[in-house]
Amino acid sequence: MKKLAILPILAAVLLLSCETVPPLPTPSGKPEAVFAPGVSKKRIVDTLANEMLTKGYKIGEFNEYTARFVKHWSTSTYVNGQWVETPGEWRVIFNLVDTPSGVRCVCTVEHVQWPGSHREKVDDYSQYGSTSHEYHDMLARLAANLAPVK
Repeated sequence: MKKLAILPILAAVLLLSCETVPPLPTPSGKPEAVFAPGVSKKRIVDTLANEMLTKGYKIGEFNEYTARFVKHWSTSTYVNGQWVETPGEWRVIFNLVDTPSGVRCVCTVEHVQWPGSHREKVDDYSQYGSTSHEYHDMLARLAANLAPVK
């Protein structure tokens, strides 16, 4: 009987221990910020590159609208009775678009297993969890600190 009394308490503890992170209050639901008018895309990308290099990312590809950064990782997975190394990477993509109110920067955060192979699996971390809030806060801080050059 005492064992049965513990079950509701255990269930309540497990339920309350699940932390939910609220969605981001942005139009896309992803991390984003609008940089002040007069701040060039080049300055924004240079600032993003400096920030991401500091976080241990490598520079991926760049064009007029996109800055992509990559961080490789690997882990071991137990498959069919043996341990197999599972390669992966984090991809952080910043899309930059000119708007009347300044340059809008929207961030996509991807967790990729088996990158570049036929088994590639991509999980989008842009719209949930602490990762999305971390990048949203970073963009807000960078946007607040980058003033237009006069």
